[in-house]
Amino acid sequence: MAKKYKKPIVADIKPKHSAYFKNVTLLTPNQQEASQIAGTGNIRKAGKAIQQKLSCHVLITQGAQGMTLFVGDRIKHFPAKTREIFDVTGAGDTVAAVAVLSLAAGATLEEATVIANHAAGIVVGKIGTATVSAKELKDDLIHNK
Repeated sequence: MAKKYKKPIVADIKPKHSAYFKNVTLLTPNQQEASQIAGTGNIRKAGKAIQQKLSCHVLITQGAQGMTLFVGDRIKHFPAKTREIFDVTGAGDTVAAVAVLSLAAGATLEEATVIANHAAGIVVGKIGTATVSAKELKDDLIHNK
Protein backbone atom coordinates (compact mmCIF):
# COMPACT_ATOMS: atom_id res chain seq x y z
CA MET A 1 0.00 0.00 0.00
CA ALA A 2 2.84 2.39 0.74
CA LYS A 3 4.14 2.12 -2.82
CA LYS A 4 0.63 2.50 -4.24
CA TYR A 5 0.12 5.74 -2.29
CA LYS A 6 3.76 6.87 -2.71
CA LYS A 7 4.55 6.81 1.00
CA PRO A 8 8.15 6.23 2.11
CA ILE A 9 9.12 3.30 4.30
CA VAL A 10 12.35 3.63 6.25
CA ALA A 11 13.51 0.62 8.25
CA ASP A 12 16.15 0.39 10.97
CA ILE A 13 16.21 -3.37 11.44
CA LYS A 14 18.10 -6.21 13.00
CA PRO A 15 20.03 -8.33 10.46
CA LYS A 16 18.11 -11.55 11.22
CA HIS A 17 14.89 -9.82 10.08
CA SER A 18 16.30 -8.23 6.92
CA ALA A 19 14.48 -10.52 4.47
CA TYR A 20 11.14 -9.12 5.66
CA PHE A 21 12.08 -5.64 4.50
CA LYS A 22 12.55 -6.18 0.78
CA ASN A 23 11.45 -3.19 -1.33
CA VAL A 24 11.38 -0.61 1.49
CA THR A 25 12.33 2.91 0.43
CA LEU A 26 15.41 3.13 2.63
CA LEU A 27 17.16 0.69 4.95
CA THR A 28 19.35 2.31 7.67
CA PRO A 29 21.66 -0.32 9.19
CA ASN A 30 24.75 0.64 11.14
CA GLN A 31 28.12 -0.60 9.88
CA GLN A 32 28.05 -3.81 11.94
CA GLU A 33 24.47 -4.66 10.91
CA ALA A 34 25.25 -3.97 7.23
CA SER A 35 28.25 -6.28 7.46
CA GLN A 36 26.08 -9.06 8.94
CA ILE A 37 23.36 -8.64 6.31
CA ALA A 38 25.80 -8.54 3.39
CA GLY A 39 28.49 -10.90 4.64
CA THR A 40 31.30 -8.38 4.13
CA GLY A 41 32.94 -5.68 6.22
CA ASN A 42 33.64 -3.48 3.22
CA ILE A 43 31.13 -0.58 3.31
CA ARG A 44 30.85 -0.18 -0.47
CA LYS A 45 30.41 -3.89 -1.07
CA ALA A 46 27.96 -4.23 1.82
CA GLY A 47 25.79 -1.37 0.61
CA LYS A 48 25.67 -2.66 -2.95
CA ALA A 49 24.96 -6.23 -1.76
CA ILE A 50 22.08 -5.06 0.44
CA GLN A 51 20.66 -3.01 -2.44
CA GLN A 52 20.67 -6.07 -4.68
CA LYS A 53 19.43 -8.47 -2.02
CA LEU A 54 16.58 -6.29 -0.72
CA SER A 55 15.78 -4.02 -3.69
CA CYS A 56 16.03 -0.81 -1.69
CA HIS A 57 18.18 2.25 -1.14
CA VAL A 58 20.62 1.93 1.75
CA LEU A 59 22.02 4.39 4.29
CA ILE A 60 24.80 2.85 6.37
CA THR A 61 25.50 4.77 9.57
CA GLN A 62 29.11 4.69 10.68
CA GLY A 63 29.25 6.62 13.94
CA ALA A 64 32.05 9.18 14.03
CA GLN A 65 32.87 8.33 10.40
CA GLY A 66 29.48 9.62 9.21
CA MET A 67 27.13 7.76 6.89
CA THR A 68 27.13 6.44 3.35
CA LEU A 69 24.10 6.57 1.06
CA PHE A 70 23.53 4.08 -1.76
CA VAL A 71 20.94 5.19 -4.34
CA GLY A 72 20.93 3.23 -7.58
CA ASP A 73 24.50 3.28 -8.90
CA ARG A 74 25.45 6.31 -6.81
CA ILE A 75 27.36 6.11 -3.55
CA LYS A 76 27.84 9.25 -1.47
CA HIS A 77 29.57 9.61 1.89
CA PHE A 78 28.46 12.23 4.41
CA PRO A 79 30.96 13.11 7.17
CA ALA A 80 29.56 13.10 10.71
CA LYS A 81 28.08 16.37 11.98
CA THR A 82 29.10 15.80 15.58
CA ARG A 83 31.04 18.23 17.66
CA GLU A 84 31.43 16.35 20.95
CA ILE A 85 30.03 12.87 21.59
CA PHE A 86 28.50 12.11 24.98
CA ASP A 87 26.16 9.19 24.23
CA VAL A 88 25.32 7.36 21.00
CA THR A 89 22.18 5.74 22.43
CA GLY A 90 19.31 6.20 19.99
CA ALA A 91 21.36 7.82 17.22
CA GLY A 92 20.31 5.16 14.69
CA ASP A 93 16.67 5.56 15.66
CA THR A 94 17.03 9.32 15.22
CA VAL A 95 18.49 8.83 11.73
CA ALA A 96 15.60 6.58 10.67
CA ALA A 97 12.92 8.83 12.19
CA VAL A 98 14.29 12.05 10.73
CA ALA A 99 14.91 10.44 7.34
CA VAL A 100 11.32 9.18 7.02
CA LEU A 101 9.90 12.50 8.21
CA SER A 102 12.08 14.35 5.69
CA LEU A 103 11.05 12.02 2.86
CA ALA A 104 7.38 12.36 3.80
CA ALA A 105 7.81 16.14 3.63
CA GLY A 106 9.18 15.86 0.08
CA ALA A 107 12.95 15.75 0.56
CA THR A 108 15.13 13.72 -1.76
CA LEU A 109 17.10 10.80 -0.29
CA GLU A 110 20.23 12.95 -0.27
CA GLU A 111 18.45 15.86 1.44
CA ALA A 112 16.92 13.48 3.98
CA THR A 113 20.40 12.09 4.70
CA VAL A 114 21.83 15.56 5.31
CA ILE A 115 18.99 16.42 7.70
CA ALA A 116 19.24 13.06 9.51
CA ASN A 117 23.01 13.48 9.82
CA HIS A 118 22.53 16.84 11.55
CA ALA A 119 19.87 15.37 13.87
CA ALA A 120 22.17 12.49 14.84
CA GLY A 121 24.96 14.96 15.54
CA ILE A 122 22.70 16.80 17.95
CA VAL A 123 21.49 13.75 19.90
CA VAL A 124 24.93 12.22 20.39
CA GLY A 125 26.00 15.53 21.92
CA LYS A 126 23.52 14.99 24.77
CA ILE A 127 23.78 12.64 27.73
CA GLY A 128 21.46 9.62 27.74
CA THR A 129 18.67 8.81 25.33
CA ALA A 130 17.82 12.18 23.81
CA THR A 131 15.55 13.87 21.34
CA VAL A 132 16.08 16.74 18.94
CA SER A 133 13.59 19.59 18.64
CA ALA A 134 12.60 21.23 15.36
CA LYS A 135 14.27 24.45 16.54
CA GLU A 136 17.53 22.67 17.43
CA LEU A 137 17.57 20.96 14.05
CA LYS A 138 16.77 24.13 12.12
CA ASP A 139 19.46 26.09 13.98
CA ASP A 140 22.02 23.33 13.38
CA LEU A 141 21.21 23.15 9.66
CA ILE A 142 21.65 26.92 9.37
CA HIS A 143 24.79 27.33 11.49
CA ASN A 144 26.72 24.07 10.93
CA LYS A 145 26.82 23.51 7.19
